[in-house]
Amino acid sequence: RIKVSHLFAQTKEKADSLYNELMNGKTFEELAKENFKDPQLQNNGGSLGYIAIDETDPDFEKTAYSMYIGEISKPVKTVEGYSIIRVEDIKKNPLLTENEFLKAHDKLKGFARKRAYEDAVKKFSKSLREELKTKFNDVIISKLYNVLSNKPLLDFSETPSGFSPEDLKKPAVYSAIGNWDLHTLIGEMSIVTDKQKKFIKTRENLEDLIVGLINRKYIEQQAIEEGLNKTSSFHKNVDYNFDSYLLTTIEDELKSQIQISPDSIRSYYEKNINQFKTDPTIRLSSILVDNSLLADSIQHFLEVGIPFEELAKKYSIQSMTAENGGDMGYFKKNELDELANKVFSLKSGEWTGPFSDQGKYVFLKCTDLKEPVTKSFEESKEEIKKTLATFKWFKIKDKYVESLKNEISCKLFPKKLYKIKL
Repeated sequence: RIKVSHLFAQTKEKADSLYNELMNGKTFEELAKENFKDPQLQNNGGSLGYIAIDETDPDFEKTAYSMYIGEISKPVKTVEGYSIIRVEDIKKNPLLTENEFLKAHDKLKGFARKRAYEDAVKKFSKSLREELKTKFNDVIISKLYNVLSNKPLLDFSETPSGFSPEDLKKPAVYSAIGNWDLHTLIGEMSIVTDKQKKFIKTRENLEDLIVGLINRKYIEQQAIEEGLNKTSSFHKNVDYNFDSYLLTTIEDELKSQIQISPDSIRSYYEKNINQFKTDPTIRLSSILVDNSLLADSIQHFLEVGIPFEELAKKYSIQSMTAENGGDMGYFKKNELDELANKVFSLKSGEWTGPFSDQGKYVFLKCTDLKEPVTKSFEESKEEIKKTLATFKWFKIKDKYVESLKNEISCKLFPKKLYKIKL
């Protein structure tokens, strides 16, 4: 896991400007105060805390995980906009074994395949944009963006107000599959979901969305030319997706009935206050070696008072932590498995070890302890609201299913069912 801070901008121009200010001497902390509206990000220098793989935007993650502690990235394009990233800390498992790796192998392989697929899609989309020579009518696209800025969830099933009949006839986008006037473009945008509309925060976002629609149209045309729309699998998928859409619509309608009152949120917080305590954490430094004789020598050196940090720099085979005197950052109990009880009994400044595992030996030193604290109601209320909404959703769903059982006559034949071989 890595601890990261970032500076965010919605446009490339603003991100480049922030990066230039950093290179000219301004600090992350100063720019965070000036540019973030969120008070927490303003005051913590844009810190996102520790992130793990698959928790952030793939391009953000790919850049962050390729950096060293203290390094600052150039602006990175993400789904939301652009981020300038600074890595604050890196945590690694001091005793990762071959067996643990093998247990996670299939999961890791699946994740690697998923990311490779995502990268391939991005490269294909970019190359298709270039191949189709997609370009925009600046005046018309700017006007459309201004309309969307005022009404982000605009319904494109009808022509939005603010456009004259002449505007609708003007070309809005040019490509190898044909030129779309504004009327045609608005018609194509009718398939855009509310979730996708919410991502249109800059004109660049709007252009990316339109490029996606043109790429999609081209792929559809190619598929039809190859006769893929006549296959049985195509028709099965159409039926499945249509049924899924109907079910999702019913779920959304049921969920819209859920109301969570401020009093119930406050009551849940007060009755379950212990749920909102942070976990105790311990800051550890380590010395990792792969030689039993060297482990014995290090134990002797520590017992006679040679500083832990000095020995870590000289002997630890974990170069990333050795440079910082063995410092690995903070850990919760559930992150340390069988070592948890042993290290959490340490006081600040105490060390323990060596612990051995498959030919490796590790010494651990406690450099800081953080006691649990209770999160405030303001920090917890969104989490509580989601929890209470989930409870209500289960009840509403069960009630609805029971009502269907009463409406639909259904007879089961257990003996026949048991004979079915799956």
